[in-house]
Amino acid sequence: MLVGDNSPAPPVEFVEAPEQVRPGDRVISSGDGGVFPAGLLVGQVELGTDQRLRVRLAADYERLSFLRVLRSHPAEQITEAGGLIPPPVAPAPAEAVPPETPAADPEAGDG
Repeated sequence: MLVGDNSPAPPVEFVEAPEQVRPGDRVISSGDGGVFPAGLLVGQVELGTDQRLRVRLAADYERLSFLRVLRSHPAEQITEAGGLIPPPVAPAPAEAVPPETPAADPEAGDG
């Protein structure tokens, strides 16, 4: 997990097996959480001057024109459906009524 610290190379935290992570390793998104798809290149692991594993981000911030900041807030636990407010139900479209066709004249014949 990357943890922002207002530096250009955020530190890597909560590594399950730190002995398996080395400078030069590529970091990609996992897809966990459903925010980003799996497999997006995030950056490359490097050893910081503070001797912590950090990630040199792949994004070129000089060319950045849009940034989305995701903040984590504790979510309220919903335990029952009664606490939910459903979206308003759209009115059903009126059924299309076919135009009336003149009744066939039995005396007219088939033409």
